[in-house]
Amino acid sequence: MFRNLAGALELLDQADALLDISVSDRGQWLMSRLLRAVVQDLRQDRTALQTVEEARPLARVFGAGLLAWLHTIAALASFNNGMWDRALDEIDAAMSLPDLYGMGGPLHGVASSILLNRGDLPGARVHVELAEQSVSRGAAVFYEQITVLSRAVVADAEGDAQRALELVRSLADGAVGVHHGHAVSTVGARIVRIAVAGGDHDLAARLLAQMRELCAGESAGERNALMYCQGLVDSDVDLLLTAAEGFAQNGSPISAASAAEDAARILAASGRPTDARAAYQTAIDRYAALTATGAIQRADAALRAYGVRRGATGPRRRPKHGWDSLTAAERRVAELVAQGLTNREVAERLVVSVRTVDSHVSRILAKLGYSSRVEIVLGFEQRG
Repeated sequence: MFRNLAGALELLDQADALLDISVSDRGQWLMSRLLRAVVQDLRQDRTALQTVEEARPLARVFGAGLLAWLHTIAALASFNNGMWDRALDEIDAAMSLPDLYGMGGPLHGVASSILLNRGDLPGARVHVELAEQSVSRGAAVFYEQITVLSRAVVADAEGDAQRALELVRSLADGAVGVHHGHAVSTVGARIVRIAVAGGDHDLAARLLAQMRELCAGESAGERNALMYCQGLVDSDVDLLLTAAEGFAQNGSPISAASAAEDAARILAASGRPTDARAAYQTAIDRYAALTATGAIQRADAALRAYGVRRGATGPRRRPKHGWDSLTAAERRVAELVAQGLTNREVAERLVVSVRTVDSHVSRILAKLGYSSRVEIVLGFEQRG
């Protein structure tokens, strides 16, 4: 699980087969389910929540630490999949247990992230303080990075960049958890974002190098995170927009929104306000779907500094057809197609698979009502 998620799943498959054939052990079966849900969530596999539900009845029977762990896994998976009310319900259920078995840190950390994104900074601070008071033990030691991340994110929101960077450095230096590579790889995208925002490019590059060393990149979750971090480090709009679409398609809506927002900032800073507004609107639409009013307010403030505004009407619903219906990533693909690039050349330019570009082109044709790439070229030229 530290370095090879696919390998972890293969071992879990072998364990399940042995449990079916050789021994009937409900405790081992439950442990296998919980570990599988963890791996699935790290891979951005939505079936993590289904696996949690399969394990829930038996976890209630066993109770104790296994039930606290299940609530923690469920809260994280629900948060990552944009089901924030469900995540808060899992946290509330865990808090009613007589003993959290050290899981208070990550549980309060998740709650803090949700409240911060929804504009409740005081509430987020309270949960961070409670997370700091929690003492990790058992399986909880593998979640200590969640507690540190929540402290760093709140510090960043408060404008204390120095404190936020100190906390991120503690992760990069291996001062958190029992395996620092695991700590960095599971929260890499969010801490690289803090490092870049804080102006420490060397720290951001070091974190990215650690992620590349520890992540096999065989899952959508790993590929999207690596692409996002590379885009942040290089200020590469294409990588950020492609990562944003990947996150959106593979069950990480908050990361999809953040990546689109970061692309908008870079576009605005480079004097491309029209493209910046398109990426910005994509981010706002995704934040709005999560009722992330706090994130919207911070994005508004950041983009306003570059003269980019949404206007008084607030978020608008993207039309279903026409050029305005294209997402920021689809618009970029259309631009490259209009330049005469083949799908393979577009894929190489954006560092994605040809299949991903094929899907983008198909959606572009459908939204524009076109039947060929030539029409994309002509339509793009007519738009100027």
